[in-house]
Amino acid sequence: MRLERRRLACKVAERRQTMQIRQHERPTLASRAWHAGRLRSSRIRQHRFCRRFGVGYYLLAFDSQIMKIPAYISHYGLRAKNLKESVDWYTTVFNAKIQHQNEFLVFMTFDDEHHRLVIFEDPETVDKPPTAAGIDHVGFGVAGFGELVATYERLKAEGITPFLPLNHKFTTSLYYRDPDGNEVELSVDNFPKQECHAFITSERMNEIGHPPFGCEFDAEELARQYHAGVPDDVLARIGIPNESA
Repeated sequence: MRLERRRLACKVAERRQTMQIRQHERPTLASRAWHAGRLRSSRIRQHRFCRRFGVGYYLLAFDSQIMKIPAYISHYGLRAKNLKESVDWYTTVFNAKIQHQNEFLVFMTFDDEHHRLVIFEDPETVDKPPTAAGIDHVGFGVAGFGELVATYERLKAEGITPFLPLNHKFTTSLYYRDPDGNEVELSVDNFPKQECHAFITSERMNEIGHPPFGCEFDAEELARQYHAGVPDDVLARIGIPNESA
C-alpha cells in the first residue's frame, strides 16, 4: 500500500505540473523555452524522488507543444561490397562530393548538408536476397521534367540506365540500381504539391496501390517529347493508356 501511494503521489504531482504550465500563454520562443526548462527540471526532481523511494516510474508524458518530431532525414548509410565502385556510382548519379574518407568508409554530400551518404566496406558483406526484408528503395525528387530528362541523358552517357521507368500517376519516376543492387528512384511530381497531396489521400491511389504500381513508359520517348516542347501536363501522362502525347 505504501508503495502504491508513493507511485500515485508521483503521478498526481506530474499531472499538476503539466496542467499549470499549459495554463500559461506562450507567445514567444523565450517564454516557451522557459516553460520547457521549468517542466524538465521539475520532472527530473520528481524522477529522482521516485527513484529514491524505489518506485520505477518514468515520466514520459511531454507537453505536445514542446516535444517535436525529427525535422528531416539527414542521411542514410550503405554497406558496400566494393567501396570504390559504390563511391564512383553515387558520385556520378548525384554529382556528389566527398567530405571525408579513409580505407573503411566515405562521407558524401550533394547539397548544403554536411553529409547525405555514408558508404562503408566490410569484408563480411554478402549479397542481399532480392526478397529480403528491409528498405526496398530510396527516392529522390527532382525539380521538374527538364531536370529528370537532363539527369537521364547525363547518366546514360556514363553507361547508367534505369531498369524501370514508371508513371505513378501523381509522380513520374526512373528507377536505378547501384552496384550492390540497391534501388534508387529519381522522380518528379506530376501535379503541384497540393494536388499530389489530394491524389495520395484519395481513392485514386487504388489505381496504383498494387503491382505494378503504375504504368511503364519509354524513357527515350520522354526525352524526345520534352525536347520537342511537349508541355509538362502532357509529359505527366506518359505511359498511361490513351493519355500519351
